[in-house]
Amino acid sequence: MNTKQVEVKTGISRQNIRFYEKMGLLHPVRKEENAYRDYSQEDVDRLEYIKLFRMLSIPIEDISKIFCKEISLEEVLRTQKESLTDKQKELQGALRICEQMEKECVAGKDISAIEYLGRMEYEQHAKGGFGGFREDYKKLVASEGIRQYSFVTDEEILTSESLKAVIHDSLGEDWDVKKEKEGILVQHQNLTYQISKKKLTSDRKKRQMSTLVILTLEDSKEIAMPENRRQFLYTLHSVGQNIKAHKWRSVLSVLFSLFMILLLAAYTGSLRNVQKQQDILPKRTLIEGRIYNQNGTLDDGILIQDNYLEAIASSPYIANYMEKANLSAMLGHDSEKPCTISGMNEALLNEKMEKVKVEWNDLYNVKSFEQSFDTCMVNQDFAKNQGLKIGDAIDLDTYYYWLDPEQQALIQLPLLSANLEIVGTYQMTNESSDEALSDIIMPLNGVKKWYENEQKRYYANAVSFCVKNPKELNALKKELMDIGFNEIQTELETDYAGNAVSLNDQKFIETADRLRHSQNMLQSFLLLILVLIILIGVIVAYLITQSRRSEVIIMRMLGVKRKSIAGSYMMEQMSLFSCGFLGAVLLVLLPGVPVSSLFVQMILLFMGSYAVGVFVAIGQMIPNKSVQMGHDS
Repeated sequence: MNTKQVEVKTGISRQNIRFYEKMGLLHPVRKEENAYRDYSQEDVDRLEYIKLFRMLSIPIEDISKIFCKEISLEEVLRTQKESLTDKQKELQGALRICEQMEKECVAGKDISAIEYLGRMEYEQHAKGGFGGFREDYKKLVASEGIRQYSFVTDEEILTSESLKAVIHDSLGEDWDVKKEKEGILVQHQNLTYQISKKKLTSDRKKRQMSTLVILTLEDSKEIAMPENRRQFLYTLHSVGQNIKAHKWRSVLSVLFSLFMILLLAAYTGSLRNVQKQQDILPKRTLIEGRIYNQNGTLDDGILIQDNYLEAIASSPYIANYMEKANLSAMLGHDSEKPCTISGMNEALLNEKMEKVKVEWNDLYNVKSFEQSFDTCMVNQDFAKNQGLKIGDAIDLDTYYYWLDPEQQALIQLPLLSANLEIVGTYQMTNESSDEALSDIIMPLNGVKKWYENEQKRYYANAVSFCVKNPKELNALKKELMDIGFNEIQTELETDYAGNAVSLNDQKFIETADRLRHSQNMLQSFLLLILVLIILIGVIVAYLITQSRRSEVIIMRMLGVKRKSIAGSYMMEQMSLFSCGFLGAVLLVLLPGVPVSSLFVQMILLFMGSYAVGVFVAIGQMIPNKSVQMGHDS
């Protein structure tokens, strides 16, 4: 391709193509017959890359190094990105200066070239992030270190000679004091300072006077930086200097903050610990209930009506409901071989079978046994005596217990004859040796079916249960009373009606009452503690800040603005408070102690009270008007 074709294809002018060839970025071959340039597709591709790189403002030298593989494209792009970022900042700074100048022009003000040159110099040299902040702080500290000196004499200065002697004593012999037409000047290291002084009353009773002497650098200029940043850095510098100058008072403020926060942590921690124990108590306390007769002498072998049973079994406040029905029986119509039978529901079976040694046939376990009919388990000792084993069938003549209304005693009445398959055996162990079990155990549903088939009224002979949630204990007691249960009355005679209930809730109630009392006592102090937080925070902050009254007056004499003084003192006190807070964090929070919302609210209240005390003190001790200083002549 010739030059015109390449120019059309790439959009790069002939002059630029020649320039890139001259700079060594392009090396087209020449035709032998006429020495015209003949550009290949590779040359065109390279021109496209050159065009792309130049649009990114990458220098020709870097493009050449990329093609020569002296530097990687990645490195060039990274460097160019940093360069473009710097240019962007410069343009943004220039844009801000233009906006400021435009506002002043609209307002009819004259533009100060020196002022704006200083601002632009700052914009050009300012670094971003913390680095720029640190550099500005160094400049400010260096500027403040030589801009002004001040000290207070022990007595009033009346003559120039005494002023000269005081300056030499306070600052050193290398400070040269000279009397000029415009007044007394002081020179030090090629810098000239003007002297101002103000009479102070050091002791009103004794009428003793002192003098505040201030040396101000002539023609001192503020360093070039935005006013907000300069003001903040000056305040930060003042805070550091004040903390250093009043180190013991600063330590006292930190310790006071630390002490108060630890006290609040101890109070809220105690309250939180009581609340935690109240939450844990129901989970760790098992309250059991059992049905008794009226005087509480019998909890088994009594007659419990079915309406009581249905109400308890369906109660939302009850769990692990256990029911048992007792029968007696004769084996094989042999009156000389009586035995006892117990019908148990699944919950009671689970509890009893955990305490004995059980053997099942291959098809049964507690759950399947409880759901079966015409099956039974037998005591191994009883089975051995009767020559029985798993898989055998036994014939029984069963009898149920009934209350004789005349004799007021339980009697046995025939129920039915039954044939039961033995599907399991159980053997008493050391754990269950104190608890007697019947010779034969049946599923409770099977016993109830016998009563239903024979049209006999069913009575349970023992019922026990657990309270699902001890927090709902009062609701359960009310429900039991509504059902018809009574409290045990030991003075009554013994009967067999199961209509009294007993709950082993004494320990739970005593513990809950003790925790509730502790919580109420702690909460009763809450209002007092809040009031003390406010009062202590305000009063202590006020007293600490008021002790610096003379220092504030001197600062106003030096021309420091009220806003700057207030900001400096507020930042100083809040910084000291924060140090105390961080100390409390290390002692309280880092070991893993949880923080309650009440603790956070108390800390915020204390900080706010402390800030109010500082603010009130500052407002009272800062003079409304700057104190005029007299120049010595």
